[in-house]
Amino acid sequence: MRRRVRVPHRRRVRIVRNLRSLSHQSPSRRRNRASTLQTKPAGEEGDVERGIRSTLTRATTDLNRVDYRTLNTDARAQYDYAKRFVRQAEDALRQKNLVFAKTVADKAAALAAQLAGR
Repeated sequence: MRRRVRVPHRRRVRIVRNLRSLSHQSPSRRRNRASTLQTKPAGEEGDVERGIRSTLTRATTDLNRVDYRTLNTDARAQYDYAKRFVRQAEDALRQKNLVFAKTVADKAAALAAQLAGR
């Protein structure tokens, strides 16, 4: 059995008003209202992008030091994953998806550092 949640009257009126105002807007205006969530201020975006690029450079340098032919099957799979992560991070940077780019670049750097340490 589902429980009913009681919503205070004032909040209920505000929700209804918001829904009504959205229904009267044109579809293009509704689409424009949903903008990209920006986690960093515009000024810091360049610093974050530079940091991601340096992480990618470090990962690529580490991967270039690894001799692929001497790796066993598991290590080759890790090498391939690291290369794929680098590619994904570069694509995400082009699309300005900095959060995903940073996550994937960090994964690539960690795998590359482990492989280079062998």
